[in-house]
Amino acid sequence: MKEFLNKLILSKGLIGGTIWSAIGLISNSIFYFLFLSFSGKTLGSEGVGVLGIFYSFYVLISFFSGSGFRDYIVRRISELRAKNEYKKVRTLIDETLTYLFSLFVVSIILFLTFRGFLLNRLFNSSSFLFISSFLCFFFFTTAIIGRGFLIGKKIFSVFSSLIFLRGLFFLFFGIFLYVKKTQKIEYFIYPYIFAEFSNFLFFALYFAYLKRSFIFKINFEFLRQGIFSMSFSNTIFQSFFNYPILLLKLKNVPESLIGNLTAEISIFQALRIFFASYFVPAYPHISSSYYEGKRKKFRRTIYISFALIFILISIFTVFALLFGKEFLYLFFPRKKFAFYEKEFLLLSFALLFHLISRFYSRIFFAVQKQGVVFKTILFWLLIFTVPY
Repeated sequence: MKEFLNKLILSKGLIGGTIWSAIGLISNSIFYFLFLSFSGKTLGSEGVGVLGIFYSFYVLISFFSGSGFRDYIVRRISELRAKNEYKKVRTLIDETLTYLFSLFVVSIILFLTFRGFLLNRLFNSSSFLFISSFLCFFFFTTAIIGRGFLIGKKIFSVFSSLIFLRGLFFLFFGIFLYVKKTQKIEYFIYPYIFAEFSNFLFFALYFAYLKRSFIFKINFEFLRQGIFSMSFSNTIFQSFFNYPILLLKLKNVPESLIGNLTAEISIFQALRIFFASYFVPAYPHISSSYYEGKRKKFRRTIYISFALIFILISIFTVFALLFGKEFLYLFFPRKKFAFYEKEFLLLSFALLFHLISRFYSRIFFAVQKQGVVFKTILFWLLIFTVPY
């Protein structure tokens, strides 16, 4: 048993990486689901709607700002390892820090420019929500990009621990605020700030440890692939969980109805998180197999992954239709929330397309065929938009 645990902690393979990623991502998802449940019992569907809007906004723009750079870093580290040029990772750190510094400055300007729009259309004229969204956005974006180094180096145990820690903040604050029976929405925003800051602080120290001196270095290939290829497509794929909530808010739909949708989407996060935990080690695994010329291993991973998606989404859809409604009522009070089976079926189909497209993008990004993904972006955007 001890030998197994030691191998698991140090594991850099697909199975070990999947286990570690699952521990962190699934626990984080459960903790956040419980946080929403405690929030719903205290604030009702309207309060959950406000939290869903706040979370969806900063997560979506964080994905656009950071997820592409994370994927580029993972692929670049795999490429450098295969070519025995691992020392060039230090240059990659300089490029990352340059981007984060520039992002901080540009994002402040953009937030201030659109301050009136954000306050009036998303944050109900709350300056606290506006400022908090900026802090969470920058903290979370830094964490997303920083995770690229952990995934690329296959340090999955640390990756998992950080995400687990993030979830703990939500669970702790959720229980605390539920016990206190506070009705003030601002108190429910603090968990987001502390959760994102915990990971931000780690990566600030991590970069300081890896790179004692910093050289301002701009790499246009880093920017081109990070923003215009990977981040754009990642944001489209992530939008399944976020942009419908923002779209409803912009359409002036009552926040109570948005709260119902936020709660319904939360159970679909479970399957998405499972596959996210699988995609985390699968991406460098596929990338390494391709660059090392192991074509059989490369194809086998792809076939198994697609089969897994179809099998599990079928099982999950049946579960959602039969038990999803009653399952949610165990955590969200009937008097404050209303759920419908037809919405579960709609979300199941949307989730299927989300998972297929998500893995599809991993494959072509791993082999540096961003153009293939980019040409299908409009198709996937249509697929996501029609159900909503």
